[in-house]
Amino acid sequence: MSLRKGITRSDEAPKKAGKPGLWELKTVPNLSKNSCIKLYFLRARKLIFERELKILLQILQLLMGCGFMGLFKRFRPSKAKIDLKLDEFAYDATSHRISGRIVVDPQEDVSVDELRLEFGAAEKGKIGSFRFSSSMKKEETSIAGPVKLQKGQHYDKPFQIDIPLLFKRAPFTEIEVKMKGVAAVKGRPDLTHELKPAIKSPYIIECLKEYGGCGFITQPLSDPISVCPKCKSNLEEIWSRKIREEFEKLEETMKSQEEPSPKDQPFPSWPKPDAGGYFFTRARD
Repeated sequence: MSLRKGITRSDEAPKKAGKPGLWELKTVPNLSKNSCIKLYFLRARKLIFERELKILLQILQLLMGCGFMGLFKRFRPSKAKIDLKLDEFAYDATSHRISGRIVVDPQEDVSVDELRLEFGAAEKGKIGSFRFSSSMKKEETSIAGPVKLQKGQHYDKPFQIDIPLLFKRAPFTEIEVKMKGVAAVKGRPDLTHELKPAIKSPYIIECLKEYGGCGFITQPLSDPISVCPKCKSNLEEIWSRKIREEFEKLEETMKSQEEPSPKDQPFPSWPKPDAGGYFFTRARD
């Protein structure tokens, strides 16, 4: 007796040559109605998967035949290792120069458009529950022009560049320096290697007039001082007031940029600080 259109018991199953189709089942003794339905869906899912897989393979073969797969290569970095190596005594405090080498070892043929050095410095510190950071300097220096490197070649390019004089403006700040060696590869992502060289910067602290100081500026110091040599003002308190005031202005600016409808603007845009301005984050102890 037929249980469902296109699904029959084993004793009524039509005999056809070849494999059973989507609406047919193999002979199974004592097949109940529920088992028949379950078997049908398993069979249907298997056939659909096989057909989709076959179509997908045909599409991939077509794309490879058209050369489309070569576009994916542009999103992969070249098979090459790049190293930024600084000399043992890399930084000359008198001339403010830093020296080293950029080394490239390719595992395939690579066309390098440019070798360059990226230099960046930021002044960082912490006041209470806030960490602040101020971008001081960003520079890019070209080290070498276009060069074609062959697989297995060892390429070593020395450099010596001038860097700006960096100094700490407040008694509780430190300066973090980052240097990045970059090999710009034609049509591919850049190859990069970043270092954080330890460059000891002096303190040059101003006793800010607009925050209750006298305007005195110290000579370069190897260690920080907390009291102004001229008016005896507390330099830590003066600079804390300055940074906290900038933080409050930043909060007001962000609140004023918030829109009433969160759908139109879910996050307020972060304002760009002026030169010497600070970015703030809450500290996690």
